[in-house]
Amino acid sequence: MKNLTWISGVFLSLSLIGCHSADRHFSTASDASPNAVAQDDDGGEEEIALDHVPAAVKQAAVAAVPGLVLREAEKEIEGGVTVYALEGRVGSDEYEVEVSSDGRVLEIDKNGDDDDDDDD
Repeated sequence: MKNLTWISGVFLSLSLIGCHSADRHFSTASDASPNAVAQDDDGGEEEIALDHVPAAVKQAAVAAVPGLVLREAEKEIEGGVTVYALEGRVGSDEYEVEVSSDGRVLEIDKNGDDDDDDDD
């Protein structure tokens, strides 16, 4: 009987340890690194800090709109590609510049007007 109690205790302990370590392999979006890329393709936007935007992305946006002072950024997945939407100002004009993670400027929006030459 003593052996059965001892074996049950060991089994229970190992089960609890296994559950605890398995718990560490699952994380929520709030646990993710700020540089982690979302895995879903639902087009949802995630606001991120400007210091978490890759330098090449910020440089491409500023090169596309000279004088752009960046204020905020969002990140989303479009067709499996990470896209950053950078918002900022030049004087009294507001801009949103969409840039892919490799630094390609995809769209420039000035004062809410679409300027991406896709005839919409």
